[in-house]
Order: sequence, then C-alpha cells, then structure tokens
Amino acid sequence: MAYNRSLRTSSADRAAAASQGTTDAGARQQAWINDSPRQLLQFKKISASYGLPTASGGVQLQKKGKMPVLQAKFFKDKKPLSEEKLTALRRHIPAEKGDLLTMLTILATNAEEIDIDNLGFKSPKDFVKYLENREADYRPFVSYYREKEGRMVKGTAAIPGKLSIDQPGTLENWGVGKSTAHQVPNDLVATDETDLTHVTFDSSNLNYKRVDPNYGSNPGEFGTGFYTTTGHETAPQVEVSKKWGNAETGKSPKHVVRFRFKNADLRKLVDTDEQAAFLRHMLQASNGYPQGMSEEEAIDMMNAINKKGKVLLFPDDKERSVSIDEEANMTWSEYTNANAGGSDHSLVIGPQRPPELTDIRQVAFRGAMGEYLINSAKRSFQTIK
Repeated sequence: MAYNRSLRTSSADRAAAASQGTTDAGARQQAWINDSPRQLLQFKKISASYGLPTASGGVQLQKKGKMPVLQAKFFKDKKPLSEEKLTALRRHIPAEKGDLLTMLTILATNAEEIDIDNLGFKSPKDFVKYLENREADYRPFVSYYREKEGRMVKGTAAIPGKLSIDQPGTLENWGVGKSTAHQVPNDLVATDETDLTHVTFDSSNLNYKRVDPNYGSNPGEFGTGFYTTTGHETAPQVEVSKKWGNAETGKSPKHVVRFRFKNADLRKLVDTDEQAAFLRHMLQASNGYPQGMSEEEAIDMMNAINKKGKVLLFPDDKERSVSIDEEANMTWSEYTNANAGGSDHSLVIGPQRPPELTDIRQVAFRGAMGEYLINSAKRSFQTIK
C-alpha cells in the first residue's frame, strides 16, 4: 500500500454546478448511493472557478474590534449594514434551510454583492432561492454516468457537509486541524462510527483539499484509488510508516490523517444489518473475522456482499476464492494481478502485498461513489513519534 497515492485538489465549477441543478440534491444523493456502481462507469471532475467579485463592489466583512461589521458597497457608495438589517435578512431564511445562513456569510466575506436597500427580489422566497443557487455554485459534487432505460444518463451528487467560510469551495469537514498524539481517539465509539487512516509525509496535502481516488499513475493492488487502513488500532499506521520510509534518508511518513464515517452511512452499502455488522468488523479490525465466525462463514458473507457490486471483500488467505460478481470468482492473488482492479466496486477491502503488511487490511476508495464517501468523512490529523 503506497502511503500517499491518488489525491489532488479540485472544486466545483460554478456554471457547471448550476447547470446540473445540485441545489435540491438530498433525494438524488440517496437514490444515487443506492444505485449499483456497475452503472457508474466514470465521472468527470469539475475544475475550480469561483468568479468572485473583487474590491470594486459587493459586500465586505470588516472587523471593528471583536465585532464584525458588514458593509455594502453600491455605486461607489459604502453603506454600513447594521446588525438590525442583517438580522432582517436572516429572518427570510426558514429554519429548515439554516445552512443558508452560512452561505450568506460566505457571500459577505468574499465581497459578493447583495443590494441591501433594494434587494431586487420579488419575494423572500426569491431571496432564499438566490442563496440556494449560490450554495450550489460553491458546493463540491461528483459527476457520474449510469444506465437508465438502455441509455447512459449523467447525474451529479452534491457532497454533504457544512461549507467552509474560510476556504470557499470546500467543506468544513475537509480541514485536518492541529496535530494530536497518535492514538485511538477517546471519542471514537465503534458502534456508531468507523475511523480509517491514511499515512503520509505531509498532511497539508489533505487539508481542505478534495480527495480524488482516480488521480495518480501508480495504482495499488486494487487498482487506482485512495488507500486507507483501520483507525481503531495504532500498530497498522506505524507499520505502514516503517514500510514506506526511505532507508537512505532515514525519513518516513509520520502524519496520520483520520477519516471518520457514520456507521449509518456505511449501512447503505449493504442489504442487511448482519452484513453491516460484518462490514464494520472488516473495516475496524486489521485482520481476522468476528468472534465465533469461521472462515467458511466469513467467505459466505463476503460472497453475498460482493455480488451486489458496491463493496468487494477478500479473506485473509490470499488464495481462497470469493465471488466477484454473480458469475466470476477470484482469489486475492488473481484479482491483484498487474494491479488491474478488474471490477466496478467502490470499496475494495483485503490484505496487502508487502510481506511486512500482509496482516493489515487495506481499504481502497474507487470511482465516483468512492470519492463521494471519502470526501463526506470528517478529517483529523495525528503524528507518529
């Protein structure tokens, strides 16, 4: 498992985002994540282009002591916006659309023009709609293609999370924060959440930056993807750091970026609660199977999950065969030949090739759904001593 494979920075293009109509994305996200990834043939990355106005006009957020004062500039005229007027604007935003308050702050911070004295909207609903459209401009999303009624249809899925005010075009959960001690976090409750980790030389490459599983010319055993290991133990990260260090310079990757997933979201990847419990174990444990489960029982469970096409699981024994789909069966050794990654599964979980790491499972995020999942997770950052 390479320590820092497949990542790059990119954000949603404003015009493309608007044309895809990502404002009302909730229902479509749910439908999309439940689709078979065999239909998700490819996705197109939308480049960053915010087109924000400069100081020649717009709304600015100026600091006066500790209290920010919002000011609007129109027709070369600066007009202070009182807290009373700002509150009046906020009142137009329904409680169920509270996230748009963040959007209003972002527009102000980035000198977007909002005509305070004459909004130019026919009704408060128009103002809310305007904020929703601007939210879509800023929100990152993934694009994909799927088969529908015999033809390929392009779709989009907005990545959930609170928009970052300080880093427009990104999400708050993309920030890794300050480094803490390398340990299993005290607030990690395995029944509710799952942590996966990525070991790297420089955590800043993942700080407020989008993870692109399809980027990179050096595919791992499971093909091109973003590779992680369990975050419910600390030994796996230490061993990965040792393996991918440079013997000549004595340097090794010491930064551990953690990605936290809600188990309720992982549940959507499988059909039953029993399968969900098994998947959690395979993600949280570096090797082995749930207590009391034999290898044969584990392989039966893997086969049932693998055939659905979203998650592909391999046993610890690299020469034991499992179902890849409804027809094909392969061993880990056969599947990883030439690092081809010959299936459309979004998550691939199984042993690693290096002998030093063979007892440590790796989890590869691949394709559009893999990108959606990894960028939905909350990040944090630790340092190995």
